[in-house]
Amino acid sequence: MKKLCFKCPVWMWILGMMFFVSCSDDDNGGTGGGNGDKDAYSVTILTQPYSGLSSTTVEVSGTCTITGKVPEVYAFGFVYGTSKSPEAGNEGVVKVQVGMSETGDFKTTLEGLTPNTTYYYRAYFEKDGAYEYGNTKTFTMKPADDGIDVPTAGELVDMGGRVKWASCNWDASSPEQTGVLCGWGDPTGTVKYQGIIDTYDFYVPAPGCYEYYAGVNPPKEISGTELDIAYVKSQGRLRMPTRKEMDDLVEDCLVKTVLYNNVEGLLFIAPNGNKLFFPSCGRRIGSEVLTNGLSVYWTGTFEQYSYGSLLVYGLGFQGGDPGPTDGMDCCLGGAIRPVADK
Repeated sequence: MKKLCFKCPVWMWILGMMFFVSCSDDDNGGTGGGNGDKDAYSVTILTQPYSGLSSTTVEVSGTCTITGKVPEVYAFGFVYGTSKSPEAGNEGVVKVQVGMSETGDFKTTLEGLTPNTTYYYRAYFEKDGAYEYGNTKTFTMKPADDGIDVPTAGELVDMGGRVKWASCNWDASSPEQTGVLCGWGDPTGTVKYQGIIDTYDFYVPAPGCYEYYAGVNPPKEISGTELDIAYVKSQGRLRMPTRKEMDDLVEDCLVKTVLYNNVEGLLFIAPNGNKLFFPSCGRRIGSEVLTNGLSVYWTGTFEQYSYGSLLVYGLGFQGGDPGPTDGMDCCLGGAIRPVADK
């Protein structure tokens, strides 16, 4: 039998190729790409909605998800600025690192922002100087506090009319707090019969819902009666304002939209210089408090029935425009700004 000669050039070539293949498989770590660690994993970086917006601060959130071989060292956080596509290193873009070598949800508070300014932000993932970004989101800072000085809790303010006004909403301990949101004619503040939400997501007052509040035949005025929560809880010292008293406040005062202690609302400035702050309180439907859109303040004055529901007069404002609202159903939870007779 003829012996094989390993000095033969063809066998040397074959062995060389086997050695080359073996070394190549070991060098790429088994990723199948041969392009290094990047091909061993994939990153999903998401920019989540913001919260806690004020005139100078906001909380932003993101999510980092990694599949495959997780790299040992990497960073994540946010970039933000006034440009619509913020990127790290660009002029005017601020980079805030939140964490390193972790996955999941993350958040941080951005501080020192400029009031009444629109910013754009997005989450980032960074490894070895290479960035991947989440989707871009935006927010507009609230206006700066106007430095207004209003009476604090427990005071009664003479606004020039027939009554004095409480400096805070009922059941609130400071002017910027909403206090209780109760149905009209509920002296307990606990009834939450909500009516009907139809298939188009509109609120529809339920027929007969007034039975749960002021009764089947409500009086034309509940201010200063046993159906008035402020009157009952204060043992007669305070009461809900009447329609006339609320009208006088709106008509006699200069009204401005302001930010007080980072809460948006209306500032009433009386001819005598005294001031009141009404916070944007929203309204309650059932157990859900809706803070966007209309803010509801009750008066004690009953207006009319409509579709089997009791419609009441009150003060409403949306987008800084105050005005009488005589189509509010008693099921809505509204705030109360009490008054006292002079």
